[in-house]
Amino acid sequence: MPSSSPLVSIIIPTYNRAHLIGETLDSVLAQTYQNWECIVVDDGSTDNTLILLQSYLKKDNRFNVYIRNNSYAKGANSCRHIGYLKSKGEYINWFDSDDLMDSQHIGKKVREIVKGNYDFVVCEIARFKGNNLNSLKKVDNNYESGYEVINQFVGELTLFTPGPLWSKSFLERKSLRYKQDRGEVSDTVLNDWVFGIKALLESQSYFFIKEPLVYYRSHGNSIYSDRINLNTQKYLDEFKIRKKVYNTVRNHIGYNRKIEEYYLNRNLKILRVLLIKKTNGLLVLIEILKNRKAGVLLKGKIVFYYITSVLTGRGINKLRV
Repeated sequence: MPSSSPLVSIIIPTYNRAHLIGETLDSVLAQTYQNWECIVVDDGSTDNTLILLQSYLKKDNRFNVYIRNNSYAKGANSCRHIGYLKSKGEYINWFDSDDLMDSQHIGKKVREIVKGNYDFVVCEIARFKGNNLNSLKKVDNNYESGYEVINQFVGELTLFTPGPLWSKSFLERKSLRYKQDRGEVSDTVLNDWVFGIKALLESQSYFFIKEPLVYYRSHGNSIYSDRINLNTQKYLDEFKIRKKVYNTVRNHIGYNRKIEEYYLNRNLKILRVLLIKKTNGLLVLIEILKNRKAGVLLKGKIVFYYITSVLTGRGINKLRV
């Protein structure tokens, strides 16, 4: 049986967050659960982040700070991996350097994971804008039993990076990592979405805490904002990742109309963006035409709009499923 008060490793990647990470670390210090270590891995910050982190090393010896070695590819996933390798805890909670913890965050998770001996437990998330905690709004989730993988795939169930507390033995047993080796370049969009689907496919032993214990900050300096601003490379990355995960899920659960419909609509959105930005979306077009949800008439319409867009450069804004 696991200890009733196990060591929890909180792992935080950071880059140029001197203006925000102090609030994050203060929320770690405010935890009612005391048996934790907090590992912060800096990704080569050029602001005063490291100076700020030094002050937390002096405040509490449960903080540890590392700097990403150049033998690792740059990015948050490398830092998460380094932190994981340095961790000593029986349980792992990856976190982000601009988000906040409720004071009961770690304690409530530990109580549930120990009581049920689960592979992982997941709390809910509440979003807030900028520095305005009064704007907190809980992210809705669909907990329909037996459909967790499907709901995660279509965005009705969201395992954000800070949400789960993981049993390290489960992560080791299933070889679940944000990165597998030093040279792997895996930093892009949808990290938590992919990781969540992998975990749900590998485990039958998890628990959802239906209470927001993580406060997720929405602001302009993020990967998500790159996508909102039509960063073409991010959309191309999204297409490749969604295709790979789609094939994995199909191999596990077979045909599912909900997944097919969602996948088709996401690819249509990506195709629109690529054509609006005058980037050839031929690979995305081919994937759409292979989709079983796209009937003959719709496929013909998509091809027509695609050809028209390539010739005129106007995109396919008007096309809807």
